[in-house]
Amino acid sequence: MMSTLERRPRAHAAPPPDRWLRGLDAELRALAMLQQAEAEAAHNQAQAAALSKAARAEMHYRTLGMDVAGIAAFHRTLASEDAAARMALRQATVPPARQFDALGRGDDREWIAGSEHGRCPHPIRLESDHVLRRSASARGTGTGWFGSGTEQACHTDFWHFPWTPAVSGWYTFRPVVTFSGLYIVQAAHDFWTSKEARAAIRFTLHHWQGVWKVPARPDPPGAAGTLWERGGTNVSECVGMNWEHVPSGPGIRTVPFTAGEPALISVQLTLHATARGEGSFAEVGAAGEGGALACRSLLGAYTLGR
Repeated sequence: MMSTLERRPRAHAAPPPDRWLRGLDAELRALAMLQQAEAEAAHNQAQAAALSKAARAEMHYRTLGMDVAGIAAFHRTLASEDAAARMALRQATVPPARQFDALGRGDDREWIAGSEHGRCPHPIRLESDHVLRRSASARGTGTGWFGSGTEQACHTDFWHFPWTPAVSGWYTFRPVVTFSGLYIVQAAHDFWTSKEARAAIRFTLHHWQGVWKVPARPDPPGAAGTLWERGGTNVSECVGMNWEHVPSGPGIRTVPFTAGEPALISVQLTLHATARGEGSFAEVGAAGEGGALACRSLLGAYTLGR
C-alpha cells in the first residue's frame, strides 16, 4: 500500500450508505456537470473572441504582402517534425518513476492541520478504499494567436466519507491523494504560432451535515485547490508518476460539525488537460495498466466547542 500513515484515531462510522448518500452524490455530480457546462460556455466565448483577433491580425499581415499561410504551414511542418523527434527521444530515455516524485507523503508531519481557535487540535482520520482509473487529454489547433485554438478536457470523480462526529467542534480536513500514471505536455513555440500545453490534478472539499456547510461554488480564480500541475510554452515532457500528496493552503476550510448527527465530507478530484495551438498536446492519466487515482484518507483535526 502506498500510504505511510501510522495507525491513528478513527472517526465513528456513519449509517450504511442509503438514499441520503445517493442523493448527495447525485447533487454533487449535477453541480460538477453544471460547472463544466459553464466553463465550456466561457471557453467557447473566449475562443470566438480570440479567433476574431487572430483573423484581424492575419488580414493585417496579408495587406503587407506576406504569404501568411505558406509561412505558417512551413513552420508547422518544422515544429511537428521537431516535436515528434523530441517526444520519441524523451519516451525512449524517460527514467523510471520515483516512488513519491518529491511531492511528499502522508507522514506524521502532515497529520495535524492546525487550529484557529487557540486550543489543542485533536487528530482524526477517515478512510476509503475507492480507487479508479481516469485520464484527460487535449490537442490544440490553429496558430494559438490570442489564445485561439485552445482545447481542454477534464474528468471529475468523488470520494465520499460518511461519518458521525463523536464531539462537537471545528473540523479541518485534508485529502491524502495517491496517483500512479503519466503526464505528457508538448508545445513547441515557433515563429508563427503561440502554443502552450498544461496538465493538472485539482481537488475541492464539500462538507455536509443537514445542509451543505460551504456554498456549492468553485473557489475564486487563483484560489482553487491544486494538487499538481505541469506545463507551459516550449515544453516536451512525457513522465511517469507515482506519488502521494497531502495538500495545504487554498481549498482547505475549517467547518463546524455537531456530535451525533450523520455527516459527510466529499473530495472532488479533477484531471484537467489544456492545449493551445496546432501540434500542442496535453494528457494526464491513470488509465494504463497499474494506473490508479485514489483519495485513500482524509487527515483531520478538530478543536472542541462551537
